[in-house]
Amino acid sequence: DYRKAVESPYPAAFNDCYDTLLWIRDNAASLGGRTDKFIVAGHSAGGGLAAAVSLKATDTNDARIAFQMPVYPMIDDR
Repeated sequence: DYRKAVESPYPAAFNDCYDTLLWIRDNAASLGGRTDKFIVAGHSAGGGLAAAVSLKATDTNDARIAFQMPVYPMIDDR
């Protein structure tokens, strides 16, 4: 879950999602998950956030995205 724009304007939702990815990266081993590859997914506004998070993670090398699944992403406000 991420903060919605009505109460918390951009980049609050993006930061929530990115911080979650970093938390998962840092805690994956203790949760029994993989530590080298991650899946990022979301639908509608979450699909756009999944795409943005994947781009930043790839650009910064903070986490390796193995699979991205933006389901009907809202990436254009028109």
